[in-house]
Amino acid sequence: MITKKKSGKIVVALMAVMVMTAGAMVTASANNHGDQDFSYYNLDDHEGITGFRDKQDSTSSYMKCNHTNARYEAWVIGKYNREYATARNDCSHGYTYKFATGTTKFLKNWVYENGYDQASICSIWSNPGTYVNANGVWSPDSI
Repeated sequence: MITKKKSGKIVVALMAVMVMTAGAMVTASANNHGDQDFSYYNLDDHEGITGFRDKQDSTSSYMKCNHTNARYEAWVIGKYNREYATARNDCSHGYTYKFATGTTKFLKNWVYENGYDQASICSIWSNPGTYVNANGVWSPDSI
């Protein structure tokens, strides 16, 4: 027979387990949304690509342009971990975003849904031959 004192301890223990489980679930749902610097300088072919980073969920990618001397258009590409960095699989479904100094955007993409492991943001400038100086932050996932 369980006494009232023992049943109270059991309830407290079960509640503690539930709290720990809920905390573990929040930790497990974290994604790769930390900002990483990007910069494009003097690109003769009027194209820039951020480095590839792990894509951990289906959220939008994020880009903030702190400064640019030439407006640019950007979209998200994906690749498998085993592919070379030159792999470019368009995962934007036609969504492109225009950037100027101070622009911040969440970029729709289907990197995760298409089964790719990593994402990058590809950018092009409308004026080929322009000396380009652009920088900011980006992340493959968002909150």
